Amino acid sequence: MLLALLGVLQLQRATERDSNFTALTDARLYNAELLLLRLVDSETGVRGYAVTHNRRFLDPYNAAVVVIPKLIASLRVRSRNVEASIQAAAIARAAQSQMLLLGRIRSSIERGNSPFVPAALLRGKASMDAIRALVDRYESTERAINAARLARAAVEQKSLRYALAGILVLAIAGGLIAIFLFASRVVRRLASVIAKTEDVAADRALAAPLRGNDEIAAVDRAVHQMAAAIRVRGAALARYRLLADVTHDIILFIDRSALTIVEANAAAQAAYGYERSDLIGLPTAVLHALDDPIDAEIIALSDTAAGLSYEGMHRRSDGSVFPVEVHARTAEVDGRLTIIKTIRDISERRHAAEQISLGLQRYHMLADATSDIIVFIDRADLVVVDANAAALAAYGYERTDFIGLPIARLRPPDEPYSSERIALAETQAGFSGELLQLRSDGTTFPVEIHLGAADVEGRRMIIATLRDISERRRAAEQITLALDQAIEASRLKSEFVATMSHEIRTPMHGVIGMSELLLETQLMPQQREYALTVKESAQALLAIIDDILDFSKLEANKIELEAVAFDPLQLVASAVNLARGTARDKGLRLHSAASPHVPAALRGDPTRLRQVLINLIGNAVKFTAAGEVVVSIAVDRDEGRTIVLSFAVRDTGIGVSPEARDRLFEAFVQGDGSTTRRFGGTGLGLSISRRLVELMGGRIWLGEHEGPGATFCFTARFERTPEIVAPITIAAGNLRVLVVDDDATTRRILESHLTGWGMQNASCEDLDSARAQLRVAAHDGKPFDVVLIDYVLPRSDGLAFAAELGEHPEYGYPSRVLITAFDAEGRKQAALAAGCAAHLRKPIDPSELYNTLGEIERARRSRSTAAGNGTRSARILMAEDSALIRRVARFQLEELDYPVDIVENGQQAVAAVASGDYQLILMDMRMPEMDGLAATRAIREAERTSGRHIVVIALTANVLEVDREACIEAGMDDFLAKPLKLDALRAALERWLPEAL
Repeated sequence: MLLALLGVLQLQRATERDSNFTALTDARLYNAELLLLRLVDSETGVRGYAVTHNRRFLDPYNAAVVVIPKLIASLRVRSRNVEASIQAAAIARAAQSQMLLLGRIRSSIERGNSPFVPAALLRGKASMDAIRALVDRYESTERAINAARLARAAVEQKSLRYALAGILVLAIAGGLIAIFLFASRVVRRLASVIAKTEDVAADRALAAPLRGNDEIAAVDRAVHQMAAAIRVRGAALARYRLLADVTHDIILFIDRSALTIVEANAAAQAAYGYERSDLIGLPTAVLHALDDPIDAEIIALSDTAAGLSYEGMHRRSDGSVFPVEVHARTAEVDGRLTIIKTIRDISERRHAAEQISLGLQRYHMLADATSDIIVFIDRADLVVVDANAAALAAYGYERTDFIGLPIARLRPPDEPYSSERIALAETQAGFSGELLQLRSDGTTFPVEIHLGAADVEGRRMIIATLRDISERRRAAEQITLALDQAIEASRLKSEFVATMSHEIRTPMHGVIGMSELLLETQLMPQQREYALTVKESAQALLAIIDDILDFSKLEANKIELEAVAFDPLQLVASAVNLARGTARDKGLRLHSAASPHVPAALRGDPTRLRQVLINLIGNAVKFTAAGEVVVSIAVDRDEGRTIVLSFAVRDTGIGVSPEARDRLFEAFVQGDGSTTRRFGGTGLGLSISRRLVELMGGRIWLGEHEGPGATFCFTARFERTPEIVAPITIAAGNLRVLVVDDDATTRRILESHLTGWGMQNASCEDLDSARAQLRVAAHDGKPFDVVLIDYVLPRSDGLAFAAELGEHPEYGYPSRVLITAFDAEGRKQAALAAGCAAHLRKPIDPSELYNTLGEIERARRSRSTAAGNGTRSARILMAEDSALIRRVARFQLEELDYPVDIVENGQQAVAAVASGDYQLILMDMRMPEMDGLAATRAIREAERTSGRHIVVIALTANVLEVDREACIEAGMDDFLAKPLKLDALRAALERWLPEAL
C-alpha cells in the first residue's frame, strides 16, 4: 500500500511539473509573439509618420517604448535549453536595435534630416524580417523542446500508471490473502475467546474496506489532478486563441493535404470579408491572386525549418485584392500536418513605400534643381558615390565618369589632404570652410564647403555641400578695389583740405599778427578802431574757416575725443565770459546757472564741449535783440562710473520757425535762409555741434519753450575722476594780493578764492586801511604784488587810488587790477591810463581772475629778466618760406625779447643747426627743396652723435590728426597752428624754454 501511495504522489508531481513547464513555455512564446507584434506596429507607425508627418502614427511606437523593455526582460530569463536561451538573447538584442533605429528615424524626421530617412526605413524593414525569422526559429525551438518534453512525460506517466495499477492489484490480492489467513487462525482459537475473536475479526474486517476506500480516494485525487492539468492546457490554448484574435495579423491554419482552412482568427475574417463558418473549409486557392506562389511551392518550402516568406496579392470575398506579406511553415497540430500562415496586410506599407519613392524622386529633382553642389562620398574608400547635376556641371564630368572618382582628383595638387576635415565631418556641427576645387580640365574654382556624415543604405557617407563663390570673390575684389579708391580719394581730399588750410591761414596769419602788433603801438582812437575792426574781421573769417575744417574732419571721421580731467563749472563760466562783451554791447543780460550736484572734476574732452557751448551761446546772443540769455548745467542721470550732464541755452530772441525745426541740425541750414536775412553765418555750427555731442555720447535738440525765443538743449556723457582739476590757464604762482572793496561779500569771496590758490592775501574796506597795510608790507620787505581795487570806494574812486600807487615807492609798486560792476564807455582805457594791469567786471569769474593774476605774474618775471639781461639768453631758429609770415614772426619774437635767426627752407635749417647753437626751432612743415618733416629727421639723425636735443616746434596750417601724428613721428616736440597768435607763441616758448625766463 505504501508503494501505491508513493506512486500516486510521483504521478501527481510529474503531472504538475509538466503543466508548469508547458505554462512557462506558453508564456515565453506569448511574450515573443507580443514583442513581434509591438515591433511590427511601431515600425508601421514610424513609416506612416515619415510619409504623412502626422504624429498620430507614432502612438504605437510611443506605447512600445514602455512595453518592449519589459518583454525583452522576460525573454532574457534563462531557459533550460541552451539553444533556446541563445535565440531569446538574439531576439532581445535585435528588438533593442530596432527600437533605437526607429527612434533615430523619428528624430531625423523632426530635425529635417531627409537624406537619412529613406535608407533607415529600408534598414528597418530588413531588421523586421530578421526579427520575424528569429522569432519563428525561437518558437520552433521552444515548441520542439515542449513537444519532446511532453512526449517523454507521457511515456513516463504511462509507465507510472501501469506500475501503479500493478502495485494496486498486488496490494488488494495481498490484503485478501491476509484476511483469509487471519480468519483461519481465528477459527482455530479457543471457544472461550470466540466473542473476543469475533470482535477483533469484525474490527479487522471493517479496517480492510477502509483501506480500500483510501486507495480509491488517492486514485480520485490523481484523476482530478490530471483533469486540472488538462484544464491548464485548455487555458493555454484559450490564451493562444485570444492572442490570435487580438493581433492585427491574419493567422490561418491550413490542412497540408487538402489545402483547406481549418482555423482562422478574427483578423482573417475581417480582412477577407468572410464569416467564420464560411472561412473554415474554404480552399486556399480562393484567397490567392494570380501572382501568389502555387500551392506546391508553398508546401515544399513551408516544410523547411525556416519556412517560407513572400509577398503577394490576396482576394477578398467581394473580389477586391490587397497586397500581403506571408510567412508559412508546417507543424503538427492535433496529430496532423498543418500549414500555419501568418499574413499581414501591407497596403499601408506599399503606400508608404510609394510615398517614400515619390519623396526620393522629389529629393533628386530638388537636388538637381539647386545651384549648390551636392556630393555623396564613401567614408571608407573616399570615392564619389552620388552627385547632383550641379556637381557634374561644376566639375565638368559625365555621371558615369564622376561616380567612383576618388575625391583626391577633385582638389588641386598643392591642396593637401586633411584628415582633420573628415574627422570634423563626423561631429554634429560638421566641417565648414573655403577651399579650392579642381575641374576636369585642370582649372580651379573657389568653393564654400560644408561636410557632414550620415548612414545611407547601410554605408557610412560623407555628404559634401559646396557653393561656387567665384562671383563672390570677384565682387569682394571689386569692393576692395573700390574701398582702396575711396581711401585714396579721402586721402586726396584730406591733402586738399590741408593744402587749402595752409594757403588760407598763411595770409590770415599776417593779417591777425600784424593787427595784434599794431594794437600794441600808440594809436589814435580812430586808428585803434580801424585796427580792431581788421583784427575782429580776420578772426571771424578764421572762425568760418575753422568751422569748414571741423565739418570736413567730422565727415571724414578724423576727430578723436580727448580724455582729460576738467571742471565743468569753470568751463561753462569761461564759455559765458567769451560772449559777455557781445552781450553787453547789445544790452543783453547774460546769466549762468549750475546745479549743486554737478561734480567739480570729470574726465572728457573740454575743448569740444567748450566748442559746442560757445556755438550755442553765440547763436543765442546773435539772434536776441533784447532781453536775456541763460546758460544752465545740471545732472541728467548718474550711471556710477559715468555721469550724463544736461546743458541748456535759453534766449528771448526771434525763435525758430516750424519750417526750420526739422532741418535745423543739418549742414548748411539756417533759421533764416531768405535773401533779406539779417544774420550771417555758414549754417555749419549746429551741424558740427550735433556731431560733436553724438561723439560725446549724448544728443542735442530744440527744447520746448514758452514765450519768445528758443531753448537749445544737449546732453554729454563723462567719466568720474578723483583728480583735482587745475585752473584753465597757467598757475599764477605764490603772489601776495591785497583786496580793497567796501562790500564785505565781495571781500569774503575773493579771499576764499585767493586762499584756495595758495596765495597770501589781505583785505580792507577803505583807502586809509589799504595805504597802511601797503606801507607796513613794503617796510617789512614783503610788499604786495597785486592790489585788487573796486572802482567805487567811500570818499574816493579806484582809478585815483590806482594812479597814486604807481607814483609812491613806499607802496612797493604793486600791480593794480580795477574791478567794476558795470563797464561804461572808455572804462578799460581809463584803467590802463591809470597804470592798471587789467580790468575785471563783477561778478568776477574765478577762472578769469586766476588767469589775470597769472598774466601779471609772468609779466613781472619778464620785466625782471629783461631788466637784468636786456634780451633772453635762448637762441631761436625759424624755418619759413613765406616772407609775410617771417616778417610777422620776427616782430612777435622781438616783442617777446627773443633773438631769432630766420632761414627759408629745410636744407638751410639743417645747415644752420650744424653751425649754430640754438635751443629751439620753429619749423614750417611745407617748404621747397626740403620740407619740415625731412629737415627734422635729418637734425634728429645728427643729434645721435652729438648727444644734444633741440626743441622743434612745427608751424602748420594742417589741423588734421594725421598731420599731428606725422609731426610726432618725425621727431618734433610740439606744434603751433597758423595763423600764429602772440599768446600761443608766448605760452609755447615759456613751456619749452623755462630757463630763458
